[in-house]
Amino acid sequence: MKTKKKISKFHFVSWMIFIIGVIFYSLHWRGGGITILVACLLMLVVNLISIFKNKWANFHETTLLFTITFVSIYICTRIMFLGFSNVILLLSLLTGALSIILLIVKKIKFSIYKILILVYFFCIFPLFLTPSYKIYYVLYRKVITNENNDKRIIRANVLDKYSWFLYSSDEFSEAEKVNEMAINEAMKYKENNNQLYTKFNSLERIEANGKSIKNRKWEDYSGNR
Repeated sequence: MKTKKKISKFHFVSWMIFIIGVIFYSLHWRGGGITILVACLLMLVVNLISIFKNKWANFHETTLLFTITFVSIYICTRIMFLGFSNVILLLSLLTGALSIILLIVKKIKFSIYKILILVYFFCIFPLFLTPSYKIYYVLYRKVITNENNDKRIIRANVLDKYSWFLYSSDEFSEAEKVNEMAINEAMKYKENNNQLYTKFNSLERIEANGKSIKNRKWEDYSGNR
């Protein structure tokens, strides 16, 4: 019982670290991505310890822990727009479904803790159904609308990537408008001899992307941000 409580506490702590990391990442504060990564690794370690300690006796507890972990990793892959998010989604669905089946078959009482985990699990569905361009807009709204003056963030590249997500969702006319905004922003860098322009060569790349949008031949994104 003591081991079970310790595992739950460690998992709760790692999950809280994950939430802090997501907040940091959403606000574009330094260390957000690393914090999320560390939290996910901690969750996986706790899960492995849970398997070793619980074995098959409390397997439903282990599947619940894995559900939290995979859902958290899925959230991470969605807000970072990583290519393997669908694989993590599948793992989340499998562990979540298995947890529900085990709870029903074993006739285990649904405590508040378990209900909260299941609610957290079902949060992946609206996240999955939300287009990437909408998620990206929420994360970078102030940059896109030019309300954020953070010099660490290159607005031209943010707009360029936003146009890619719009294009990927067949929002072609909107993608063209955003691409024009990105070109204008990149031209400002060039006119001012901004070091960011020299480093990322934004204008040429963004103009090429604009042509790809108009010709409907933009196959992948290879820019920054």
